[in-house]
Amino acid sequence: MAMSAATDIIICTRCKGTGHRAAACSLGFLRPQCSFCKKMGHEESRCRFKMEQAKREKEARQAAWQARQAKAGQKAGQRAVEDDTKSVASAAASEASTAASSPFAPGAPRAAVVDVTKLSLSEEEEREARKVEKKLREIAALEERRDAGNVLDKLQLQKLEARAELEDRCVMRKLRLGYRRAVLGSAA
Repeated sequence: MAMSAATDIIICTRCKGTGHRAAACSLGFLRPQCSFCKKMGHEESRCRFKMEQAKREKEARQAAWQARQAKAGQKAGQRAVEDDTKSVASAAASEASTAASSPFAPGAPRAAVVDVTKLSLSEEEEREARKVEKKLREIAALEERRDAGNVLDKLQLQKLEARAELEDRCVMRKLRLGYRRAVLGSAA
C-alpha cells in the first residue's frame, strides 16, 4: 500500500500548526496557571482559594470593628453614668452649700431632691441628642408615609421598630426631665 503525501504531514496537537509535534511546540500550555495558588486551570482573578481568604479577612475585620464599637459603646455608657453622677453630685453639692445641712451628711435621708433645670447636657450628649432627634424625625416621616398607604421596604420597617429604643436612650430621658441643651463650640 502506498501512502499519500497528505498523510505524511505532521500536525501539532497543541497549536494545530504543521511541521512539528506537541513536544517540540513553542506555544505554552493553553491552561492558565494561577499566580496565587500556583494551580492550573484558572487565573488569579477567579481563584477560589483567594476569594475564600478575602472573605475570611473581611469577616475578621468586621468582627474586630464590631468589638471596637461594643467597647466604645461600653466606654460611652460608663462616661454617661459618670457624667450623670458628676452632674447630680455637683448640683447636689451646690444646693447643699446654700442649704443649712447637706443631704449627703451621715444620718440624712437618702433621697435628695435635685433641681434638674440647673443641669445641662455635655457637648458629647448634645451631639448624641441631635443624632437621635434626626433619626426620630426620619421615623416620623416614615410613619406618615406608611399611614398615607405607601409600602415601606424591610430596612424602613426595621427603622420604625427602633423608635422605642431611641426614645429610651439616656440622653433623651435627660431632655424629657428638663436638662438644658448644650451650646456646641465652633469647629475652627
